[in-house]
Amino acid sequence: AISYYYAKNKNFKDTIGCVINSLTIMVIFMPLSVSATIGETTGEISGVLSYTYTATNGILPAMLIGILGTGMFIHMSNNEHLQIKMPAGVPEATSNAFNILFPTIITGVVMALVAYIFRLFGTNMYQFILTVVQTPLQGLVTGLPGFMLVYTIALFSFTLGIHVSVINSVCLKPFLAAAFNENALALAAGEAAPNIKIG
Repeated sequence: AISYYYAKNKNFKDTIGCVINSLTIMVIFMPLSVSATIGETTGEISGVLSYTYTATNGILPAMLIGILGTGMFIHMSNNEHLQIKMPAGVPEATSNAFNILFPTIITGVVMALVAYIFRLFGTNMYQFILTVVQTPLQGLVTGLPGFMLVYTIALFSFTLGIHVSVINSVCLKPFLAAAFNENALALAAGEAAPNIKIG
């Protein structure tokens, strides 16, 4: 959705192409194997995609991919040197499909190289962002001081004409959704909810 509306905002014609490109990038950054336990045996299974990063753990990386990947794709698609010129009689839909061929390939190759660099360090982009960015920010905004700070800024912004829901949806919703998911999984396993309850 971010990719679609970003392309629409940039007046780029092929919004669906941007969405497909973003989904491709998401798959490129996914881990190539998952750890699984069957009975007493634990091992790595390769050639599968993990659902781990399609839930709340993947919100922030998905947002970044939607913005950065789409921006790169649109920039290259607007470059005339990367477009394939078709004869005049070719339908517009076919011509547009060939126009985005090189930008799609280049974007995929660049993102695959970045994913490969992450794998050289024994991680993936999702896990890196989760560890370095999302978890610390989640800890900040799910704690009482951080939560109150965000609401204070949101309420102050309301006096300037910026609606509270705009600030809260950007600053709180992704992290609160992740915290809620962690709480739900912990409670389902019979453990105490790890994140603070407010209210």
